[in-house]
Order: sequence, then C-alpha cells, then structure tokens
Amino acid sequence: MPEPLFTLLQTRHQRIEPAVLQEALITGAELPKADAVRAAHRCRGILAERLTHKQGEGARGSLARQQIETILVPAEQMMKLTPPVSVHWLQVADAGLIVPADYYGKTETVPWSSVFVVSSGLVATRIEVRKPQEVTERHGRTTHIVTEYRAEWRSEQHHTTEVLGLSAAGKLLHFRLHAHRLHKQQVPQGGLAATVFEKYLLLLDDLVERCQWAEISPETRLILTERKEHPPEVAGRRPYDFDEAGFDLYNRWLLQLVTLREKGLIAAN
Repeated sequence: MPEPLFTLLQTRHQRIEPAVLQEALITGAELPKADAVRAAHRCRGILAERLTHKQGEGARGSLARQQIETILVPAEQMMKLTPPVSVHWLQVADAGLIVPADYYGKTETVPWSSVFVVSSGLVATRIEVRKPQEVTERHGRTTHIVTEYRAEWRSEQHHTTEVLGLSAAGKLLHFRLHAHRLHKQQVPQGGLAATVFEKYLLLLDDLVERCQWAEISPETRLILTERKEHPPEVAGRRPYDFDEAGFDLYNRWLLQLVTLREKGLIAAN
C-alpha cells in the first residue's frame, strides 16, 4: 500500500520569506533543492504538496522555530475548486448575493451565510497576440509574398475578484468577476456618474460589509483601502499581485481555511 501523502498549509495570513521556506523544505522535509526553490517562490498559503507525514512534520518543526504556524492535511481532504464561472455583474440584496444563472436573464440567490470566500487581486494574464509578417517564397523562377502569423505573448494585469460559496442544493459555486468587463447598467452602486472601476470598488465594499462570516482576503481589504485602478510601479511585487496559477492556488487555500475552521482544526482569526 502506498504511503499516505499530505499537504503543508499555513494556518493564518503571515508573510514567509522564500529563503526561510526553502530552508525548511530542504533540511526539514529533505526535498530536492529544485523542488524546494519552486515551492518557496510561490509561498502563499499552500506551502508544499505530496509530502509524506515524516517530511511534513520535519518542515513544520523547522517553520515553528521561526514562529510560522502550519498544519498538515491529508491529500484526499484538500478542497478542489471547480473552474470559475466568469460573470459581468453581481448584485447585493438583503436575502443574499444575486448571481447570474444562465445567459437568458435567470438569477440565483446565495444566502450571505453561504458565501465562504471573497478574494481580490491584480492578476497578470498572458495574452497571445498573432502578428502578421510578410514572407517571400520561391517556387522555381516564381516568387510569391505570403503572410504568416507569428505568435507573441504579453502580460496584462486586471483587477479580479473571486467569490466562493454554496448553492441551496449544496453545490460549490465559484464566480470570477473582472473589473474591466463589468456591466455598468447591472451594477447600481455609484449611479450613472461612476466609472466602471468605481462601481467595482463600491460593489466590493458592499460584499465585504455583508459577508461577515466569509474569509475576506487581506489583499481585498488593501485594494479597497488604496482604491487605485492603476497602482504606481514598485520594486518587487505588491501583496495583491498574482499570476493566474498563483491566484487559483491562493483561493483554494482560503477555502481550505474556512473548512478547517468549521471542523475546529484551526482557530478563527
């Protein structure tokens, strides 16, 4: 029978220096350096996966000496996220969060107590751009100019919020709201004079106020404090800067925190 595997998680929001986690994974978990370096540079929430119990406890002990709180969770008990449903609006009502249910105007209401996670970030997305290029082809004595398309990649950052919750039927709901794609007419906050980004922030304000039982990420609160659509350039990364894979991993961790608290395995913040 194969040895059970575990995932190493942080139990609270706490910045870890990559060098500290790297050392814990190399000396405590005896991971190869390449695996430790890769995990250390993505260190937000889910610190390492597919560890044996001995490896996990070794890394935990090393991190505990740095006052970093962690927990080992059996791999089969880790939450799995459904692919996010991109939406162009969300609405706030006393009964709960109103979300689009199909493309024909049908809506669904998620009670506020069933909203588990609200997580926002400035998420970098890789965009493929196909650029035309004229190329001369020779066929014997004849030449032809043809157009070929060369793929180039660029990165774009956009404000994005993910909302995780539970439907009345007990199904996990996963919505992704893009600030730059918001439908102004379906988001009443701010009235007609507000810009799309102002409406996005006001909608987030309402979500945070109503979701008293949800895990609201610190990055969401920081974005609401700064209220900048285009933050000034800084050296390194801001706390709310994510790439797509990192954002998915982070939100999976936030949902796992909610689950662990409900089971009484970790204390509430």
